Formats: sequence, structure tokens, C-alpha cells
Amino acid sequence: MAESLVSTILGQLASLATEEVKLLASADKAVGKLTSNFRAVQAVLEDAESRQMKEKSVGDWLDKLKDVSYDIDDVLDEWITACRKLQMKEAENASKLWKKVCSCISSNCFCCKKVFLRHEIAIKIKDLNERLGDIAKEKDGFNFSLTTGTRQLEHEVTTSLINLREVYGRDQDRNTLKNYLLAESSQESIISTISIIGMGGIGKTTLARLAFNDDEVKTHFDKKIWVCVSDPFDEIRIAKAILESLLGGKKDADELETVLNEIREFIKEKKILLVLDDVWLEDFRKWEQVPIS
Repeated sequence: MAESLVSTILGQLASLATEEVKLLASADKAVGKLTSNFRAVQAVLEDAESRQMKEKSVGDWLDKLKDVSYDIDDVLDEWITACRKLQMKEAENASKLWKKVCSCISSNCFCCKKVFLRHEIAIKIKDLNERLGDIAKEKDGFNFSLTTGTRQLEHEVTTSLINLREVYGRDQDRNTLKNYLLAESSQESIISTISIIGMGGIGKTTLARLAFNDDEVKTHFDKKIWVCVSDPFDEIRIAKAILESLLGGKKDADELETVLNEIREFIKEKKILLVLDDVWLEDFRKWEQVPIS
């Protein structure tokens, strides 16, 4: 789980480094330091996770890494959101014809807010960099083995099966998701998408399973389909999995166009619930190759 968290954070940092969402004057330096520290711990995570059950101190070290990873994820989200809000405000101000007095007042307020955000986020980033730096230094005392090369993360194939006796405290989340499903799908001729987003290990799949297996949801839809997307992304495999779930048997067709046409024919005038779990792909252009509308 720690390896998944670290990989997620590194992806966010890479995005920050390439996108024009720099709020801090020292953004490049802050991103660079966080990235360097995360890469230092990433290289030993495979050994650390294999030793944590036998060595309590290693388990405690991993817990500290997870805690700071969650905090960093929150701050990076805040950073990106704040930047984009400020960019939108700047664009909005630039597109309007302000009177001279109003323009000065608005500009001054806007600049004050920008300075405050810079200061607030800069303090958080500095604190998190120090915490992560200490964790990165602490790893040297465990004599971890380094991971050689870049290891592909193995993703577990998920299914819709769930043991309700092992799930606690998710009733409110389940009911909220269920209400979305029942309300959105009641609108005819509209394809609705509901996303459950978050870092690895927080229970996204469990929540999807709870809604998928809910009795009201079962009776509301003509057909329910669960597909584990995983990585690497394979358009034909995903489309065939959808079709086989609809038809209840294996399909030999290997042409994406053929499979999609059969899917469209089958779901015509039907109310379908499709769950795509374990989605790692961020390139939305790829999804355009798997249209089922």
C-alpha cells in the first residue's frame, strides 16, 4: 500500500512540475525536494513492506511515511485548486471593463489574497518537506535492500463480490452513492458518470461493491456489469468483458468495432449500470475508443 501511495504522490509532483500551476515563488525548488525525498524512499519500499510484519520498527516507519503521504496529497490538492481558482479570477478580471477605482480595489484585494495563499501553502510545504526528509534519513538505519530497476506495480484483479460482515461504518457513503445512481439513471437518454476518486487503500472498491450489490440498485437496472480495468489499459479486453457480461458467455471477436456494435445493439433502450474499477489511466482520449453510447 505504501508503494501505491508514493507512486501516486510522485505522479502529482510530476504533474505540478509540467503544468503552469505555480503559486509559490519557490515552486520548482519545493517540488524538486519533495520528489527527491519520495524517490529515495521508493527505492527501498519493496524490502520495507516485506519486513514490516516481522519488524515492528519497520512497520512504524512505514506508518509515518503513509501519514506524511496523505498530508502531502491534501496540500498538493489545495495547491493546485488554489492556483486554478486564482487563474480563473485573473482571467475573469481581465475580461471585464472595470472602472479605474473599482479596478484598483479589486486588484489590491486579489493581490492580498494571492500573497496570503502563497504564505500559507509555503509554510505547509516547508513543514512536510522537513518531515519527509527526516523519514528519508531514518531509512538508512534499517539497511533496506534497494529495488533494482523499475518494478511494475502488480494490480489485484477485483470483482463485485463482497463480504458485508467485514465492512463497518460505510452506510452513509453507500446511501449517498446509491441515491446518486438512482437519481442520475432516472433521466432517459442520458449517460451519467459518477467517479469515486482517491488514493490507493482508502476503500473506493469497497464502496463501489456496496452500491453495486444494494437491493434497490439491483432492481433499478436492467443489467449490472463489473469490469476491472487495471493497468495496462486494453480497449478490446474491456469492451469484450462488457459484452461477455451482457451476453453471459465468451466472445471470439477481436475487432473493437465489431464488439462495440454488439454492445450498442444489446443495451439499446435498457438501463445499464457499468462499474469500471481499478482505473489508472488519466489520458481521456483513450476512453474515446471505448464508446458504448
